[in-house]
Amino acid sequence: MGKSFDLLYQFKCFFWLLILGVLSSCETFDPVEDPPSFIRVDDFTFSTTSTQGDAAHRIEDVWVSVGAELIGVFPIPSTIPILAEGNQSISIAPGIRLNGISSARLSYRYYSAHEVTVNLIRDSVIPIIPEFRFSNDADFALIEDFEGLGIQLVSTTSSEADVERTDDPFIAFHGQSAKLTLQEAQLKFECKSNIPYDLPGSGNPVILEFNYKSNNSLVVGTYITNPGFIVQEAIITLNPSDEWKRIYVSLIDQVSGNPNNLGIEPFFGFIRDEGVEGDATVYLDNIKLVY
Repeated sequence: MGKSFDLLYQFKCFFWLLILGVLSSCETFDPVEDPPSFIRVDDFTFSTTSTQGDAAHRIEDVWVSVGAELIGVFPIPSTIPILAEGNQSISIAPGIRLNGISSARLSYRYYSAHEVTVNLIRDSVIPIIPEFRFSNDADFALIEDFEGLGIQLVSTTSSEADVERTDDPFIAFHGQSAKLTLQEAQLKFECKSNIPYDLPGSGNPVILEFNYKSNNSLVVGTYITNPGFIVQEAIITLNPSDEWKRIYVSLIDQVSGNPNNLGIEPFFGFIRDEGVEGDATVYLDNIKLVY
């Protein structure tokens, strides 16, 4: 009896193994899906009008949509697979890092997307060079490139030094740039916009863009004038950088979080870092306050 039971058990195991093998082989012989089509984005252009300031930017990736469907976010350069063929409406939007944070990548609201109709061919690569610019609804409260007679930054009463300019071709972004310097015996620098700005709240994106390089950390924030009092609020601290970088700083919390404000003034400030010998210096250029 025990022996016949063992044989029956072995037969059942063999039967189910055979069934699983057949099912697995069925999956193996499924027909191969059609290959995708591809577009290739190696580079792009970014341009501004005469009223929008310099074309400085930090576009790092592209957000690709086919029709109304987002395909994905891709670094530049990239070969991008698309599971479609024939004439397709493709949108390529420029992406940035908000506040310089890698996890805060987004399609930038104030740069327009490149829209194009492409005849996609499966297993073929079609190159596209997107053309980006500011969107038609981008407004500028402030544009400062430090090339004019006057500048729109002023030192605050707590600063130990004044805003200067440099046209040193080995230092300036191009032309002239702002130079914020603490000499060896000085400890604090701070400057802000020379006027307060009336900016839209209610969750409207407000972005402060600028280029910087420095041998000292830099704090960026706002002075917020409310009825009867002024609040100074730091937003981000930037690490020293030997190379020029561009950053996009969100002011949405400061503006929308103070709905009764009478004006917003961006500020740039720093205290001499430990270990910085000689002059502590921050350079700024191409400041834009966009809403």
